[in-house]
Amino acid sequence: MLTPTKVAGENKIMNEKKIKISVPNYISQTIKNDTEYFNIKKNNLCNTIFERLTKNYEKIPKKKFTDKIQFNLNKSNRNKYDDLLGDEIIESDSIFFREIFDKYCSMPRYQREKILFKKHYEIIEDAIKNKLKVKIRYNGTLRLIEPYFFKNVKNESTNYIFAYCYKRKEHSVYKLSKIEEAFLKITQKQENYNAEYIKTMEKNFDPFLSYGQKVKVRFTKQGKELFNNILIYNRPKILEQKDNTYTLEATEMAAKVYFRAFLKEVEIIEPISLRNWIKRELQEALKNYS
Repeated sequence: MLTPTKVAGENKIMNEKKIKISVPNYISQTIKNDTEYFNIKKNNLCNTIFERLTKNYEKIPKKKFTDKIQFNLNKSNRNKYDDLLGDEIIESDSIFFREIFDKYCSMPRYQREKILFKKHYEIIEDAIKNKLKVKIRYNGTLRLIEPYFFKNVKNESTNYIFAYCYKRKEHSVYKLSKIEEAFLKITQKQENYNAEYIKTMEKNFDPFLSYGQKVKVRFTKQGKELFNNILIYNRPKILEQKDNTYTLEATEMAAKVYFRAFLKEVEIIEPISLRNWIKRELQEALKNYS
């Protein structure tokens, strides 16, 4: 007689289906990169792609591919697979899965993020549309927020959510992929909605909420070259420039992140709190060489 444990194990194997296909390198690399970037297991990622991208897929040219992707369809997706097979939609596993993976990998990452975290995206989108509150678990902490808009930034691939946070009692920014749970509070209307302010922040958005914040710096010749022509990622907006002295639109945190790359080529003039922080950082670094 089979033990219950063994029967359960066999049932699980019967409910799942092993998929193994050859794919172009860009597909295997994108899948690998997304598992790392979004901190999601390959099996879960591949099942999510199958679950949400099986409609209206397009064929790609048949070639020989050397890269392999292997995963198990979960129980619900196995049932869906059997239905598609019965309707003769799936000609072969290789062709079918290669085509839906190609569709996924051809999208920008911020769109792929919406697919992988569709449930949370739709809950927050609904709250934005109907001006409702949402309870989220973020970095292990429950927070009640009022979400106002989604935004992705040039040269970045993340969906940011601009919201009012009741825990912090201020406006904050959250990454869609970092939200662990989301619950729509259908009976709780937003209390801090300010249409003019939200419109201004959306127009001038950056992940550090730098609008209205100022940092004054003085560059060396090399620092000025780096700022103007090379280090453009997360570069603060120039508000005023006089010779090598610039007034930039940036929070202290935005300045810390950006100027870490070339601290020796820039002098922070204002605010004093940021200037002192830079001095402490450099003094601590010098200890490693004493």
